[in-house]
Amino acid sequence: MKSFISKILYILIKYYDYKSYRDIKFFSASMLLLFFISLNILTLSILFLWDNVNLSFKLSSEKKLNDMLNFLIFSIPYFILINIYFKESEILAMDVTDKQLRKWQRIMVIYIVFTFLALIMSGIYYHKYIKA
Repeated sequence: MKSFISKILYILIKYYDYKSYRDIKFFSASMLLLFFISLNILTLSILFLWDNVNLSFKLSSEKKLNDMLNFLIFSIPYFILINIYFKESEILAMDVTDKQLRKWQRIMVIYIVFTFLALIMSGIYYHKYIKA
């Protein structure tokens, strides 16, 4: 599992390795990884109805602020764990050929598409069969 996440972080760090993000590329990669992990957790919580997931997103600013604060509180421990367990120097020291990098990038694109499709399909399933 560590190898898989290290590969994902490597791809994301290489993605953010340009002028405007060069100083914060590891931070940006860690946050994006955390975002994808949270999307997977949201998808699983919808599918398995953990804690009676409330999918009625309202436009009130109080609810948005509350949701953002909850996400921030939820993500801080995971962000700290990612930064403790995966060191930027170790990730960048990985010996990766261009062929391997392109292969991992393709897998990453498929993973991102699959994640969003699974989230959309689980939301449709929830509203069509559970909520109805």
